[in-house]
Amino acid sequence: MLWRFGLQHASNIDKVLDKDDLELEELLGDMDLMQEVREQNPKVISYLVQPPNMKQMVDYIATEDYFKYTKLATTAAEILCSNCLAFADALVADYVPRDLIDSDDESSDCDDRSAAAPAPDPAPPPAGDAAQPLPRAPPRQRLLDQLWGVMRLDAGHVDAQQAALFSRVLCCLLQRKPYQALDFIHAEAGAVERFVEHLALSPIVDLLLKIISLEELDRGPGVTAWLRERGLVRMLVDRLAPD
Repeated sequence: MLWRFGLQHASNIDKVLDKDDLELEELLGDMDLMQEVREQNPKVISYLVQPPNMKQMVDYIATEDYFKYTKLATTAAEILCSNCLAFADALVADYVPRDLIDSDDESSDCDDRSAAAPAPDPAPPPAGDAAQPLPRAPPRQRLLDQLWGVMRLDAGHVDAQQAALFSRVLCCLLQRKPYQALDFIHAEAGAVERFVEHLALSPIVDLLLKIISLEELDRGPGVTAWLRERGLVRMLVDRLAPD
């Protein structure tokens, strides 16, 4: 390592992280960030894997207003696909809504809000039943649900670069956490239909091929059987059929 010989690059990242009013956007714009991520600087990783910061990075990639955040989204994808497994662990982890809210943000509420309307939490009981406490939203893979919001966008509303970043993050996650990622996709209603809807985007095709390749995993997740049961071949034939 260069630091042993006093030749290391003088990074300003620690000073940035020591700011009381640090915003994630400022850190993502720091020229030294990716080098520190690649070297797995513990202070940098610890800050980035905080659930609110993970949520914000996924937001940059999955938002319907992606064109406003292209540079931030690209940096976020680079981080999530880096060689640090902490990001993969955080992406597949279960959270309740409060986990993803910055404790310093007094104006935020605890609603689970993502760019493309993920599945809602169970509704509270009727207001007249005052004796019953409101149920807490169950923990679930909220970051994956938020990221999958890209697939919920209508065909033609997904930017090609956005699709590429989304596919890259999911492919990396399928490589590092295949069973957790596949379980999420299998449970997602209309997942196969969404793939077919977005087949005009080559990164989505690449993602589908990556999923199919996982059939060779030791535990045999039954990917091809799942795709067959969901009618993938029939849907592809229907798209090829003349009107």
